[in-house]
Formats: sequence, structure tokens, C-alpha cells
Amino acid sequence: MTKNVILSITIQAGNGKAELIKICISSDHLEENLQELMNRIFQISGAITLAEYDRGLHQEEYKEGKVKRTEARTYELQGGSIRYSRRTIQMPDGRICKPLDELLGFGKHSRRSQRAKEQICALAVDTTYRNVAVLETHLTGYPISPSTVCRTVKEVGNRINVQDVAYEADEPGTVRSQVLFGESDGVWIPLQGEKEKKVEIRAAVMYTGKKTINGGRKKLQNKKTFTAIGLTSAEWQKALCEQAYSHYDLNSARLLIVGGDGGSWVQNSFDLLGIKRVEKTLDQYHINKAIKIAFGNVIDIKPILKDLYRNGFESVKEQLTKATMKGTSEGRKQRSRCLAYLSNHAEQIVPLSQRNLPCELPAPSLGTMESNCSKLVAHRMKTRGCSWSIEGATGMLAILRHKEELTEHTFKYDAIRKLAAKKKTLKRVLSQGQTGTISHGSFPILKSGKMSTPYAKVFKDIIDVKLPL
Repeated sequence: MTKNVILSITIQAGNGKAELIKICISSDHLEENLQELMNRIFQISGAITLAEYDRGLHQEEYKEGKVKRTEARTYELQGGSIRYSRRTIQMPDGRICKPLDELLGFGKHSRRSQRAKEQICALAVDTTYRNVAVLETHLTGYPISPSTVCRTVKEVGNRINVQDVAYEADEPGTVRSQVLFGESDGVWIPLQGEKEKKVEIRAAVMYTGKKTINGGRKKLQNKKTFTAIGLTSAEWQKALCEQAYSHYDLNSARLLIVGGDGGSWVQNSFDLLGIKRVEKTLDQYHINKAIKIAFGNVIDIKPILKDLYRNGFESVKEQLTKATMKGTSEGRKQRSRCLAYLSNHAEQIVPLSQRNLPCELPAPSLGTMESNCSKLVAHRMKTRGCSWSIEGATGMLAILRHKEELTEHTFKYDAIRKLAAKKKTLKRVLSQGQTGTISHGSFPILKSGKMSTPYAKVFKDIIDVKLPL
């Protein structure tokens, strides 16, 4: 048996024209009919609201202007599309403007709001562009192609990168801690349409400790993540230093614990932070992996690992050396390489508890980089048979760094406007006949008050050999 309900809804803003929505809600198509009603309410109420904005702007801020024409436009918001009309006004000084578009930040050729773009990007960090297109079309009822998703990721990612580069911290970060942890690693991703077949993405994470949460899981405290593509080691160190300075009060730190796989650029990622005491360690993930692959089929590695982490490399050196001679020729070569790897990093394997540290550690261990690399990069950019252009990979990295902010629509684009203002200033200076090379940058390492230290001089030389201290 079918039941029908007739709904009539009137929508009116102020004393403006009222719009009537009348729809039959059938028990056979309850959800479809309700969804249709919600869409119509969204579209009509949105159009009425925008019309009120436009009328108010014309009567107040732009009352001296002359209306040249009224044009209709369709715009995509997070909840769906809205078709509205807005005035084009010519001001007494001859300037042509569209006040409503300017108020809402609607670009001249853009059909989608920033919030809607952020929604697309938030979906894109977890699945392919094709899947995002299907989901977005289903959610909004407005068709979108995978190529549009790709362009949106590049656009938003580029805006974020501009902000990250343009941002300058006038003051040190507010996060204070005697101990800071820093870990870094690299992930190689395949490229398409580029000269090189693959490129390394560098990722790092800093935090002040770990906190146990539900289920015994560890959550990083005061976490800050970093990613970059195509940077040299020196460029990577500078970029990381800038970002760390804006987040942490580095002068309050007495100790920096650095973890990684033992690679040179990995171990040196945090060299420019200027923290007095630095202890470098080989993280347990890479140790476990190396020993398991090399020795797992010839000896019981559990007591070996237990002894290694408790007493250091020297305590297991003899056992591993004997085990190296077992098995096949290829197996012996593999075990020899593993033994050499552990021996070369023996100092970094010494337990932190035996290093006479200047302060007590707030957390027991490092070893978080591998999971963070997976979350930040590998899970989205290395799996599913994906390949990337440099532009696309750069955009996606920016999205991944700010995933939570984009999901919550809390990311701000203030620095972009500041950068635009700076560019206008430079143009004005040059137009006045002044010549010379204009360089702009922020180097917080030189604001630390430690100009006499070796790292400060090295950093100065990297920036500009003529820069006076």
C-alpha cells in the first residue's frame, strides 16, 4: 500500500520575493523524494541568499555605481550547485566589478567554491581520482571527471605550497620542550611524462614525545610533519629548519633525538636546528627488518634482538659473526652485508639509556617514521599502480601534509594574499627606476643569537657570502 504526503515549503528572505516548493513524498520512494526536496531547498535558499547579498552590496558599498547588466551563473558549493544572478557594476572611476563574486571569493573562470575543492582534495588523499569523481558526482549530483579532480588537486596543492614557502615566522614557535624527536625517511615514486622514471620524496616528522591512547596505541605529541620533492640535502635541511622554527621554540630544547635508517641525508636532516646536544639512533624498524631478512632462517633472532636493544651491538656481534658462515653462498653474502650495516652504525644502536643524556626522555623509543611515511606518502602515492608528474606529485604532497585541515575546512590562505602584496611592492619599486637584485627570504637560524657557532657561519655562506653577520 502506497502512502503520499504533499509538502509545501515557502522560502523568503526579508521582504524579497517568496519561493514556493511543493512536492509529493511517496512511501515507495521516500528517500529519493526527501533527497530531491533537500536539493531544491538548498538551491532555492542559496539563490535567494545570494540575491540578498547582491542587493545589499548595490544599495550600500556600491550605491554610487551604475548597473551595467545582470547575469546568471551556476556555482558549485560543497552541498551542490546553485544558479544565481548578480549585478555587474561600473563605478564612477570607470572600474567594472562584480561585487557579489568579489565578496564570496568566486573566481572569474571558476565554477567551484574553495570549500568544495577542499572536499574533493580530502577524498583524493585516500583513493584514486577516478573513484573521487564517482563519489563526488554521487554526493553533489553534479558530474565531475577524473581530470577535473586532478586539476583541483594541483590547484589547491599549489596554493598550499605558495603559502608554505611564503610563510615567515617573525617569532619562534610556541611549543616548548627540553627534548625533541626527529625522524626522516625517503620514498621513491614512479613518474610519468618526465625525463626520469622515478623521484625520491623526502619526509620527516618531529614531536615532543608519545602518549598512550585507546587500545595501547601511541600518539605523537606536538607533531609536525614535513615533505619535499626534488630537493638537495642542503635545500631539505633549510626547508625543514624554517618549518621547525615556526612551530617549536628551539632555544628551549636541550636534546634532539634523531632516528632513521642510517642514510647520510636522513641522519643529517636536522643539522641546522642548532640544538646543543644531538643523539642519532638507528630505528628499530630497519634493524628488525635487516636482521630478520638476513638471519631469520638460520638462527632464532628474538633473543638476539632483545640483547641488542638492551646492551648494544657488541653484545651480539660474536653470535651474528658465527651465524654469517651458515647457509648458502648467497645467504652468507647477505648476512655479511647486514653485519657490516650494524657494525657501521654501532654507535647509533647504543641504547639511549646508556648515553648519559642531559635530561630525562619523555618517551621510550623512536621508530615512528615508517608508519608516518606510509600514511604521508607511500599509501597514496606508491601503491595502486600510480604514476605521477612532478606537478601532480607536488600538489598531492601538499594535500597530504594538510589533510586534517582540509577535511575540517580550517586551512587558511592568508599568506597568498601577503605574497601578492609583496609582489606589488616589488613592481612599484622597480617601476620607480631602482635597479639591483632583490632577494627575499627568512632565515630564523640567523636570529637565534648564536652567530659565533660553526653552523651559523656555514648557513651564512650558503645564503650569501657577502651577507654580514
